[in-house]
Amino acid sequence: MELCKGVAFIIDNQIGNDEQVIKIIKKIHEKGIPTSEFNNLESAEKSLDNMIMANFIILDWKMFDFLEKDSGIVRPGAVARENAIQQVIDFIKKIKTVCFAPIFIFTTDSEDDIEDQIIPKLRDENLYFDEEKRNFIHVRNKSEILKYNRLFKNIDKWILSTPSIYVLKSWQKEFLKAQNEVFWELYNKSPSWPKILWESFQEEGEDPNSCMNETLFRLTITKIMLNMDKKTITKPRIKPDPNEIKEVIQRTRFQEKDSLHGIKPGDVYRKQGKYYLNIRPECDTVEGRDHYSKNIYLIKGEKISTTNLKKIHHKHGFVPRINEALVFFLDGKDAVKFDFKSFSVKEFEKFKDIRICRLLPPYITDIQHKFASFIGRLGVPRLPKQIENEILRR
Repeated sequence: MELCKGVAFIIDNQIGNDEQVIKIIKKIHEKGIPTSEFNNLESAEKSLDNMIMANFIILDWKMFDFLEKDSGIVRPGAVARENAIQQVIDFIKKIKTVCFAPIFIFTTDSEDDIEDQIIPKLRDENLYFDEEKRNFIHVRNKSEILKYNRLFKNIDKWILSTPSIYVLKSWQKEFLKAQNEVFWELYNKSPSWPKILWESFQEEGEDPNSCMNETLFRLTITKIMLNMDKKTITKPRIKPDPNEIKEVIQRTRFQEKDSLHGIKPGDVYRKQGKYYLNIRPECDTVEGRDHYSKNIYLIKGEKISTTNLKKIHHKHGFVPRINEALVFFLDGKDAVKFDFKSFSVKEFEKFKDIRICRLLPPYITDIQHKFASFIGRLGVPRLPKQIENEILRR
């Protein structure tokens, strides 16, 4: 629970009326965790954007009321119950669009009903998985969770057995701490620090939005000191298959097309089955600079066959020739080989509609460095054959 920082969101139609719900909220408050409470999904949806930094979310499974009629209790019809449960499922899907946080479904259903009804329903909606490590939803009976202080023991155990949530909580805690330190440091230097930096970037002809983002992230990241437990992260018994590994590595190397702005090194274009990688320095494409232009410097690439990959594989990995660069998992390909000899200058306007993604640092930076070495290489005289033979003989 040391990792659980921030507000807990509680959505339950029995808030203030049901003794179990009151006890759950009380236990959360006793831990010093503030809560934001909603007794219906409509009001919770209005605050959906505020859940972006949720600590965790507690959600009731049955968000419908029993009706009183002639001194008796009338249960909602089957259709009404199904509709109410579907609304809960739809709400969970909406939560996923604004935050990555653990969701705890607390219900009055028995453990058997949880296993036979609730979890299969969540599985059908692609919200629950047979692989425990993939689950961000934890389902528990309200009565059981209140026994022997199981509420936080269950939360603690589940977080530590779910690497994604564990890393999220570890990262959030350190990132928010570092972020606050950076903003206070800048504020103490000058309350007008945003204006100072913005105008400085403008004078340089840079994009102030982009530069402000990069500066703040750089300052924040230098203060983060993550110290995560290896056993917790590597605990899952099921080993990821090669496709999972490939997809994770791919996501860490490329920025998707929909989020691309401006012209930057690493932009990848696809035309008639060929790939083109922009290696022009970003500062050359900043409006306002004397040498500004929207030309891009491209090297051409194509998929490399498995046979040719084997030829350049050594004990230290894949080692391409000096005039080549390899980009792995681009556009679903195992590897694309870019040839430095295919360098060309093109107009961005003619290529912007065929841009597919952006190769991120340090991978594009490494290729730029290799290209600079290739383009600036010098030939030097070899030793005389007679001397070579003498050295080999000795």
